Amino acid sequence: MSFKKISIVTFGCKMNQAESQAIGEKFLELGFDVSYDKDLPEIPYRLAYEPPTSYLAKKKGIKDEFEIIEVRRPSTLLLINKLRKAVDAWRSSGYEGESSEVTRRLFNYWFDEDHLVKGKIFRYYFAQREAVETIIYLLEVAKTKDLLPLINEFGEDL
Repeated sequence: MSFKKISIVTFGCKMNQAESQAIGEKFLELGFDVSYDKDLPEIPYRLAYEPPTSYLAKKKGIKDEFEIIEVRRPSTLLLINKLRKAVDAWRSSGYEGESSEVTRRLFNYWFDEDHLVKGKIFRYYFAQREAVETIIYLLEVAKTKDLLPLINEFGEDL
């Protein structure tokens, strides 16, 4: 019996569980007892590389049961909801506007072309794509380099 223990928490996210399993195996090799948080249900047919269109919420008054809410989960953070809308519109336009040709070519390469990694098609998770797009949107399109203009343009009362 090992006295070294580690608990890996994925918060039920299936996207985190693959990486967590690989990390857990490394700890097992080092002699640790590894435990994982309980599995949560997942949204059927949800693909990690597509924009989220729904989320899971606990059913009120019923322990350990969830329901699917058919909208993207709104953020409770100051800038996120308006910024998401702006980046979504920019993406839908084909990244038109002040973005550079290099940016558009990179986005096409990263997000629209197939990449084979170890014989399997690799695609970025949508959250990774959105993070890269947001940073470039802020720098190239909104030309925001300071927090105050960012708050003035995208902040909202929550």
